[in-house]
Amino acid sequence: MRFEVLDSFRGLAAVAVIAAHIRPFMHPVFLPTAADVYLLVDFFFLLSGFVICFVYGARLNSAAQVQDYAIRRIGRIWPLHLAMLAVMLVAAVVNLLVMRSGGGGVERLQTKYFVVGDLIEQIFLLNSLHLTRLSWNIPSWSIGAEMFAYVAFAALVVLKWARVPVFLAIIVATLVLIMLLSDENMAVTSDYGVLRCAYSFFAGAVICRVHERFGHLLRLGPVLASVAELGVLVLAVVFMVRAESSVLSYAAPLVFSLVVLVFAHEAGLLSKLLKRPFFLMLGRVSYSIYLLHFVLLVLLSMAYSPFEGVLQPIVN
Repeated sequence: MRFEVLDSFRGLAAVAVIAAHIRPFMHPVFLPTAADVYLLVDFFFLLSGFVICFVYGARLNSAAQVQDYAIRRIGRIWPLHLAMLAVMLVAAVVNLLVMRSGGGGVERLQTKYFVVGDLIEQIFLLNSLHLTRLSWNIPSWSIGAEMFAYVAFAALVVLKWARVPVFLAIIVATLVLIMLLSDENMAVTSDYGVLRCAYSFFAGAVICRVHERFGHLLRLGPVLASVAELGVLVLAVVFMVRAESSVLSYAAPLVFSLVVLVFAHEAGLLSKLLKRPFFLMLGRVSYSIYLLHFVLLVLLSMAYSPFEGVLQPIVN
């Protein structure tokens, strides 16, 4: 079974993040700010936990299945990550040569983003473990965090510990650690992003189990389903705008869980809209556009200096 509407949501969330990141250059008031949408990363994490648990929660019972899981997960995230990092590395070399020749270049890119000392952590996706700063392809910290969530989930399934009480224990432990370690509530990235990911990812796994066991209780007729879909969507948008990086941000997985539980049934008018080919296409390419957009902004900033101002809010 494929949750097509949830895939479409993933695509829309990726577009919203990109829109927020280009807003400083475009200046249209209708685009969201980075503060408005940064919690969508937690939506990505929660969706991944939900889908991975649904698909693999009972399918990692042999070495061959674990190997297939690892190949599929690594094959999905690492090749594109390495390709984008290679593009950034070429850009760094070009920018440095231009600077040394006296032809211009963007010094801030060289010192802020093209940090040679961070390359090993970036290559091996260790960029959410507080070992490095935000540099190179900034959004890849979330990919690195998700990789560790994939490994942790597979280990739990193999050990026969993939149960709701264990998921809840991980959720509580990671939430407490974030509260203790973070100065900006849920707004952690390269510092403690792996904890943030685990919190939302395993919340998604819990929601998967709830959907499997009690989902039939949420099967509504078209009218009630449409009202429920609109209601949880408005709730999620208002929550993100109001929460930003305040203490309310800790409730993000709870709010997003309601969205997933309602839209997993694909029964309302909004679901019918999100199953249109355009939105399904966005879902299929969501990872690509999410990982590609910052690289494009960096390249544009090298070619056209006003774009450099776009990058500042993404990091700070």
